[in-house]
Amino acid sequence: MRHALFFLPMFFLACTEGPPPLDEAAALQRGAEVVPKAFAVLSGRLQQAVQAGGPAHAVDVCSRQAVALLDSLGRVEGMRIRRTSDRIRAPHDEPDVREAMVLRDLLAQVGQGVRPAELQPRVEADADSVSYYHPI
Repeated sequence: MRHALFFLPMFFLACTEGPPPLDEAAALQRGAEVVPKAFAVLSGRLQQAVQAGGPAHAVDVCSRQAVALLDSLGRVEGMRIRRTSDRIRAPHDEPDVREAMVLRDLLAQVGQGVRPAELQPRVEADADSVSYYHPI
């Protein structure tokens, strides 16, 4: 009977329908379409702020407005967009567990001699979402 209890949950897990398979090419394409839009929104606002009050003003404006700008673009694109880094500039930029793992991997590649410009975007799937990572 001990074996029956062990195999029963395995049987139900195997028979339940899981998430659809990840279409990595489509996710990479979709991410590649949105990244330039996000960059344009942020850099456009940054340039406006530099003209209005110089670099210090631009840093302040960017740190206060970046989240709202990306949230707005995300609503238009039907996704959540955020930025993060190994150098945290604001608390809302703190990487989550998966982002921290990806950052460590990317930094390890750089440590092994890969130039930052050669780092490739990547996608990873969870049960209910797909994450696209684009190193800059």
